Amino acid sequence: QKEAALERDPRATAGAPTHGIGIPPATIAKMCDPTHMRSRAVLAARASRQSLPFFISAKMLKAGLYDFSIESGFARLNYAQDNFSYDRKPMASASGRFGWTDWLTVEAHAEGMAGFALAGAGVNVNTLGFGVLSLAGSASWFKKEGMGAQVYGSYDFQFGGVTVGMSSQRSFAAYTDLAAVTAPKASASSALAIASQVAGFGGIFDFGSTRPARVIDKITIGAPLNFDSSSVNFSLARVIDGGGRKSQIASASYSRKLPFKGSLFATGYVDLSNRRNVGVFAGVSFPFGEDISTSASVSRTQAGLQYGLQATKQLKPEDGAYGWRVTDVEGANPTRAAAIAYRSGIAQIEGGVSQIGRGVQGAIQIDGSIAAAGGGVFVAPRVHDAFAIVDVGAPDVPIRLESRRVATTGSNGKAMIPDLRSFQKNKLEIDPTNLPLNASIASTRETVVPADGGVAYVQFGVQEQLPSALVKLVNADGKPLKTGIFGKLNGAEDFVVGYDGRAFMKGVAADNSVTIDLEPGECKASFAYQPDGEAQIVIGPVACR
Repeated sequence: QKEAALERDPRATAGAPTHGIGIPPATIAKMCDPTHMRSRAVLAARASRQSLPFFISAKMLKAGLYDFSIESGFARLNYAQDNFSYDRKPMASASGRFGWTDWLTVEAHAEGMAGFALAGAGVNVNTLGFGVLSLAGSASWFKKEGMGAQVYGSYDFQFGGVTVGMSSQRSFAAYTDLAAVTAPKASASSALAIASQVAGFGGIFDFGSTRPARVIDKITIGAPLNFDSSSVNFSLARVIDGGGRKSQIASASYSRKLPFKGSLFATGYVDLSNRRNVGVFAGVSFPFGEDISTSASVSRTQAGLQYGLQATKQLKPEDGAYGWRVTDVEGANPTRAAAIAYRSGIAQIEGGVSQIGRGVQGAIQIDGSIAAAGGGVFVAPRVHDAFAIVDVGAPDVPIRLESRRVATTGSNGKAMIPDLRSFQKNKLEIDPTNLPLNASIASTRETVVPADGGVAYVQFGVQEQLPSALVKLVNADGKPLKTGIFGKLNGAEDFVVGYDGRAFMKGVAADNSVTIDLEPGECKASFAYQPDGEAQIVIGPVACR
């Protein structure tokens, strides 16, 4: 504290007491002396600034935190080509990460099915706040082809406002994964490919490009241009796929802010292995109001020139919200599409129609979730991260998440909130306006931190039909008792006397006695109570002697 005082004001001495701003009492007295206060008094404070390295990465976990994922089922085959096409062999995969320390996160992954297995592990290291170093390795075994291995390394860091990412991945021998094992050969007929996979003879085919790439080398550099509020990004990627085909893609992008909250963006790329594979894309976007955005773009690729327009209304997370999107792309490959979405309390419904060339297609999708938790079964929109079961204890009570209304309790006094963020503080509140007048509540706000994909049970403790009354208390002279004094109802329930001697008392009985602490001394009173439905009962004046 003494060092902090010296830092804030060099006139403070190490042996003198301070008053919160680092100035000794003697100095304050001098400054407040009228002889030193002419027409204006000025108090100056010295500020100091310190720059420290700071790098954010989703690869790191705080010490002690962990996350994991487990999947099992049957591999989907020929997606978007054949309906209900699945491999007959069950498969499973699992991944996990653990924050060993604040600077070291370890991770592991495994996947497999009959005749195939893969396992790997890796580490992510925070290098003194400048960046993150990642190293990983894995090995696979497939009965038709044998064993293989893969290694990976990357380093992401910042230097003087410039962000740099470098990574390299190498696959050796017959390394493969579940995606390659369950992928039919692209050149085979659909019926033969499906039959081979279902029968378990996929290993006789050459996976070609479906096998993990043999080499992936990549470097990206991004930097802000402070002189015009824009940013640029450059990247270079070298890829040798599972079939031995080579590509070297160089790309550059530019973006900047425009007036009226607009933005400009442009991207260009070229395949250095095939100079004819080149393209550019540019566009502008502007918002209209709070939730509508528009954009216009133009692109040039091997397919030809294309230009398009798009308008979108954002779908908000509240019940009853709706959104839409309209797209028109003209040129080499004309495309027109329109879609609309509606969010109800139990699901999100989306529908759309599109025209590509001369073909027209439509689709409708309904997303929702069903949860059995907290002593009930709940239906709600889709859970993307974590969710909560909120038990208010009374029906038709609005619930807010981060000051945004997200649900209303049902007839059982409960509701499901599907929009929580895992490993973060989520503030849940209830609006007591719709609570019965004779209801009692312990709290209107709770904070929960659920795990990834986890559920939090939040109980607000509302008690309905709790007998209560508003009692006006007066002294022997008929004057209201003093505001702020305390009392007890029937020797158990505490209450406080408010303005005009009124006191709200809960837990009243047919016949009641109260004791008031008059500081010093006390007085006593008694009154009778008779309920009248949900109406608030007002009693008094009641004399306390």
